[in-house]
Amino acid sequence: MLQVSVRFSPEQVKAMPAGAFAALQQEIERRLTPHYPSLWLNVSKGSQSSLDVSGARNDREKADVMEALEAIWLDDSWLPL
Repeated sequence: MLQVSVRFSPEQVKAMPAGAFAALQQEIERRLTPHYPSLWLNVSKGSQSSLDVSGARNDREKADVMEALEAIWLDDSWLPL
């Protein structure tokens, strides 16, 4: 099972618009669930920022997921206004 954990530092959380966690979670699910139906996803606040991807079948699959996550982050159209 593919597991993705996205954590934001308190400073990042303060700079984010309201609803950003839910919007990011929805966008990641929308883009990754068709390829990984048993995706486990956690978007939360932590003491420091981190991105963890585990459960990929191989390095190429992990790289593909990381590229998809980067594309989501760079395309900020999912952010609430």
